[in-house]
Amino acid sequence: MFVTVSDFNDNPPFFEQLTYECVLSQEASRGQFVTVIKANDPDNVDSNRLIYAIVDGNENQTYHIDPYSGIITLMNMQNFGDLEQFVLLNVSATDGLYTSYTRVKISI
Repeated sequence: MFVTVSDFNDNPPFFEQLTYECVLSQEASRGQFVTVIKANDPDNVDSNRLIYAIVDGNENQTYHIDPYSGIITLMNMQNFGDLEQFVLLNVSATDGLYTSYTRVKISI
């Protein structure tokens, strides 16, 4: 009996853009949409199972990323816009084995 392997996890995910840039008003409110990031995985078994996370640049927990959709929203207003002209977030996408990174520059 032969088993055919059609696909397995041998490729890392990759982001559609090396750096994402967006502009957010100082009058933005909690829950405000900021941007959406998107990664792809050449492995069919992993293409719909990517998990996103903010790994650096969000020390005040100002931003939230939905781990399944990659949508970034404004979450914590306490330190939002305090003399910052821009914020640089480092974001990851993982398929459970491989992880890729990109940056998100948010101009305020």
